[in-house]
Amino acid sequence: ENMTAHEIISMMLDRFEQMYTKEYQDAVAASGHTLDEIVTIASMIEKEITLDEERARAAGVIYNRLEQDMSLGIDATVLYAVGKTGGELTQADLQTDSPYNTRLNKGLPLGPISNPGEASFKAALYPEDNDYLYYVVEAAGQSNHVFCKTNEEFLAAKEKYQASLAQ
Repeated sequence: ENMTAHEIISMMLDRFEQMYTKEYQDAVAASGHTLDEIVTIASMIEKEITLDEERARAAGVIYNRLEQDMSLGIDATVLYAVGKTGGELTQADLQTDSPYNTRLNKGLPLGPISNPGEASFKAALYPEDNDYLYYVVEAAGQSNHVFCKTNEEFLAAKEKYQASLAQ
């Protein structure tokens, strides 16, 4: 509470340097992505995924969408773009012109949207090899996600989620 912004940033950078082992450095070099890209992907995972066991699966979704030249459609990036920390997105939010709006823009956002923890960083480096292209929270008040391979599966899962909001 009494720390300056500079002290907080220094603390965060020091922690990253401790976490960023030779193994991770080698994995980044072999990944075909820059450290900035890996941290950006990790930051989205950090904000989107609560359960550690789902992080690598969600990373797989992100990489799959990038490979297929699809927009990422990540709500957390849109929330970041409009300055919200949570809650439902409005139609106006979804149309916000920002390099962080991954609903409108293909590819990665301009940079990280959060300070990712090691579990998210590791997931971004070692994504699950899967065929999923979508995920949605299973039900209101839950943390787990339903992962979907097709848009039809996604729309059905999204409909179930929307129905859970009314209960």
